Amino acid sequence: MKNNYKNVYFYSIFIFIVIIGFFLRYLNNFDQMFWNDENYTLFITDPTISFKEFSNRHKSIDESPILYFYILRIYNNISYSAENLRFSSIIFSTVSIIASYKLFRIFFEKKISLFCLAIISLNIFLIWQAKEVRIASSIVFFGIINIILF
Repeated sequence: MKNNYKNVYFYSIFIFIVIIGFFLRYLNNFDQMFWNDENYTLFITDPTISFKEFSNRHKSIDESPILYFYILRIYNNISYSAENLRFSSIIFSTVSIIASYKLFRIFFEKKISLFCLAIISLNIFLIWQAKEVRIASSIVFFGIINIILF
């Protein structure tokens, strides 16, 4: 019975840390102006254009990997807006928090992993990058997944 309370306590703290991380990334996110590169990302990932036009726009405007823009293009089928693109960065960043816990569990025990999770959740650089349509949030996510899998 005591072990069951420890699990409930642990998962409560885990969920609390993830929710705090999400809200820090979401807070005041849509009040800022959009930068030119964010507008270019919106222009490149227009879901109504052909794949050839999408590829041409990507080659002429940005040097980031095309996979990032392709994922955003699929995501833009939900709602084609700059705010929606910013929300995709929040999603990548929040899921990175959860994936980082899985990575920490490979190397550390539960308590230390939870502390590391809190540090990642409160990391000002990751919060700042999630507030703009930048590739950094997705790179962190895919980097953590690659380390876990390979």
